[in-house]
Amino acid sequence: MMNRTVMAPFRKRQAVSVSGFIVAWLFVSSFASAAGHLLEFPTGVLNPGSVPLGLLEKIATAKVTDISGKTVVAGKPLPYCNLAGDIVAYAFPFCVDCPRFPGYGQVFQELEDARRVFEQSVSGGKSGGDPEPWPPYVRSESGSGQSYAGRSRPRKGERELWGIGRYWTVIVMASEDEYPIMEISEGLPQYFTVGELAREKARQALGSPVVRLNRIFCASPLDQLFEFASGGQVILVHSFSLKDYAPGLLRETRAKNKTEETKLVIRQAWDDLKRAAGK
Repeated sequence: MMNRTVMAPFRKRQAVSVSGFIVAWLFVSSFASAAGHLLEFPTGVLNPGSVPLGLLEKIATAKVTDISGKTVVAGKPLPYCNLAGDIVAYAFPFCVDCPRFPGYGQVFQELEDARRVFEQSVSGGKSGGDPEPWPPYVRSESGSGQSYAGRSRPRKGERELWGIGRYWTVIVMASEDEYPIMEISEGLPQYFTVGELAREKARQALGSPVVRLNRIFCASPLDQLFEFASGGQVILVHSFSLKDYAPGLLRETRAKNKTEETKLVIRQAWDDLKRAAGK
């Protein structure tokens, strides 16, 4: 099963179901593979007061090692931005029992191979039924979760579609003013698993065969937007609903001032993680 834990103690988390998500993913994955063009790496503006990236990697590594019980190696972290383009967090992908993190071309190829296996398992008619919601399994901090849409076991290739079993992801905030760990999950970041699907949606919305990923905006694990550009046009695509938005239509909600109790909890969490990371 897929383990997905949201660490921030001040928000609750719900599973999200996207009707027809896997079917659409299968189609676009085939299209992207034929194109042979990897998704661009996102960018962002680093604030001077941000936590050093090396320390964030140590914290993420120590946390995922503790939770997974596995030996892991980190890949290049993905910067997540606010709508102003400032980096607010990093998504660290980890590979289990790997001498080094695979090249990103290899990771995309692994997902393509898993797509073929899963497609065959579905078309073979052994399991039948509608496409499953994403994610197939969610575990909250309380330990509750969902099974594979009522099934105790996933279809062949289903876990591998998301990198489950081989990869983990840790999202760490870039500022000590925020609770340090946004999410720890088994599997790959959405950049790998749904980025191609979002890019195809951007192609359709902008009416252009060539679009470029600029940034990934993130308010929460279930609230991410991919920013694509073509010429002078820009479009945002939600990583779960796949709805597209014009940049000017979205506004960030200003966070309420934190109480002294909340600040203390955040500071203690950072101190604990730094000690666990050996700083």
